[in-house]
Amino acid sequence: MNYYYLAASLPMLFLGRTPLISEEAFLALCGEHLTVEDRDALGALFSPDGAPSGHPFVAAWRRKENGLRSAIAAARASRRGQDATVHLRAGEAGVSAVRAVAEAFGRATPAEREFELDRCRWQTVEELAGMDIFSSAAVLGYGLKLRMAHRWAAMVAETGRRRLEESVDEAAAAAP
Repeated sequence: MNYYYLAASLPMLFLGRTPLISEEAFLALCGEHLTVEDRDALGALFSPDGAPSGHPFVAAWRRKENGLRSAIAAARASRRGQDATVHLRAGEAGVSAVRAVAEAFGRATPAEREFELDRCRWQTVEELAGMDIFSSAAVLGYGLKLRMAHRWAAMVAETGRRRLEESVDEAAAAAP
């Protein structure tokens, strides 16, 4: 299925910049234009509990994401001198994912590490979406990228400082 009108009406996305469309507006547009199968796939991608889906794009994304998460678990376990086997997931941790995790774990701060991991995810979405920007895979990929972009847009330094201060206050109050 090709979604010429929908894809052409969506603003460009950039990781680290506030998107010009909300998730709600995107989902409303998709509700008007996507087939039932593609709407269900988008719902599975946006589902917090990983709702089941037989859609090829969703299955491919989940394999790649599980592979990346396994590579992250292995890197964390290695840093702690632990066995990661219990934390590994069935997925496709390709060379690029393993390389991206190594690069991310070399970053100076947790925020830089997370950003590097999301850059890897962004690239994976682009690879899975393919070259046809009007395809259902491209629209589903846009949804994943939109979620990442909104996540980063919500990470404001002031909010982070406030949450840190709240955590320190809670820890101080709980200390004997």
